[in-house]
Amino acid sequence: MHRVLLAFLFITSVVLAQSPRPRLAVLVSVDQLATWVINEVKAVLPAEGGFFRGAGTFGLEFTDCAFQHAGTYTGPGHATVSTGGTPSQHGIILNNWFDRKTSLAQNCCFDPGARGIGSPTAAPNVGPAQLRGATLGDAMKAHFGAPSRVVSLSWKDRSAILMGGRSADVAVWGDKASGSWISSTRFMQKLPAWLEEINAARPFDKWHGRVWERVAPDAMYAGLVDDRVFEIATATGHRTLPRAVTGGLAEPGPLFYEEMYGTPFGNAALMELVEAAISNEKLGQDEVPDLLCIGFSANDSCGHRYGPRSVEVRDMTIRTDRMLMALVALLDARVGAGHWSMVVTSDHGIRPAPETVFQAGVDAGRGDLDLGAAMFANRALQQKFGAPPDGLLRWVVGFDDTGLFLDYGALAKAKVQVADAIEVAVAGASEAPGVLRALSVSAINAGAQGPEPWSSLVRANLYPGRSGDVYVIHKPWWTNTTDATTHGSPHPQDREVPLWFIGAGPWTTGYVRSPVSPALGVVMLAESLGIPRPPLASERIPDAARR
Repeated sequence: MHRVLLAFLFITSVVLAQSPRPRLAVLVSVDQLATWVINEVKAVLPAEGGFFRGAGTFGLEFTDCAFQHAGTYTGPGHATVSTGGTPSQHGIILNNWFDRKTSLAQNCCFDPGARGIGSPTAAPNVGPAQLRGATLGDAMKAHFGAPSRVVSLSWKDRSAILMGGRSADVAVWGDKASGSWISSTRFMQKLPAWLEEINAARPFDKWHGRVWERVAPDAMYAGLVDDRVFEIATATGHRTLPRAVTGGLAEPGPLFYEEMYGTPFGNAALMELVEAAISNEKLGQDEVPDLLCIGFSANDSCGHRYGPRSVEVRDMTIRTDRMLMALVALLDARVGAGHWSMVVTSDHGIRPAPETVFQAGVDAGRGDLDLGAAMFANRALQQKFGAPPDGLLRWVVGFDDTGLFLDYGALAKAKVQVADAIEVAVAGASEAPGVLRALSVSAINAGAQGPEPWSSLVRANLYPGRSGDVYVIHKPWWTNTTDATTHGSPHPQDREVPLWFIGAGPWTTGYVRSPVSPALGVVMLAESLGIPRPPLASERIPDAARR
């Protein structure tokens, strides 16, 4: 018995020695980094020296990772990554949802009373008020107290805000109107002195006129066409590489900042901010763990503009591979090897431009699919119940990226049961161009077992007071944007994203093939830190991930 106890204590001490609590947890989201895009790039990358092909050798790669909600947008994705919950729990169902009270779009980061800081053009009313759940940063603050620093950085406000959460000490995002890093009084009353110094030096201006050219040999871009009709040209009419990034301006200004944001220089500027934050906020420099959240949003802007099978996106992705390795080296240098843990994932995937798959004989197209679904639903309602009362023009009072909202007042006056109207609207919307199917939100909320996987994915995306009456699912290769392409559907190309864990913790290295979601990242970081996971996080860590 004595020998067994000694052996147990020896094994435990070895494991603890191998798994020190990290001084810095890092949560990284590379916006619009779809698994299928990564796999295509992996095929042309060198076998060694990069992150995408090497992370499974010095960390963990989860090869079957997908979001388990239907609305694959930036807001919901980042909220899930940071809280470990689904939109039905954290409340961020879309980037913008229809508000019945105002009949206007409600932004996922609308925060009444908050003031923008850092620039006269910083938008007001921006903060975490809409988020209904604690993030990893909130959990760290609750466990370690004020000495634990939480810093969240991105070009997008919703990325920085929703990853950092309510307790973030520093949440910063880019302002394309002024060319500055900005924030909100929900996090601080003024920018830190070190960040004011960065802004005074005009942090984005040095990239004005810089030439974006291919970073890798031509063979790594083989098969890609560098000028397609659906790509969005720059202000100077360019949609090929190489090109100078100017926004059509002789001097830096808003059009330049908008263009620069969606290029590799946008990520380079954010990396400079990351390095400055680690140094000035003294992240990972003592025994009280800190959290750094990073949202690389430039990839998303590039993907929307040119499409995932473009020379531009291929170049951005190759550069991202190298950038993530540079981030690993930075953390080793500033925090120390073995003293940090990092999760890298994405907020959503992306689908190919419809024109590219249509050429292959696949049903694909583009148009205002949400408006079309609303019009078809309204037509069906009029055919069934006649014109709305009191001279109203439509039974469908509003719509957003996924939902149709019926006019309850009009239905009551016409003595039409809401359930009957929803049934008719579902049938009508299902006939609209580009619509795969429409589902009754009330039926799903009541537990109805509809067609799978759609019902489960939609159920995970519904939140009371924010969701519509009819949930519309587009066909897999159809897009409702004038951009080259978009995301937002429950189809695999939009839900499947990579997930890597690198650094300190009781984890092995290699490849884990068990199905997981990006919500797993905060669960693993919490366990590595030795703290309770965020309350919404319920994902089980696969046994294959453990030592």
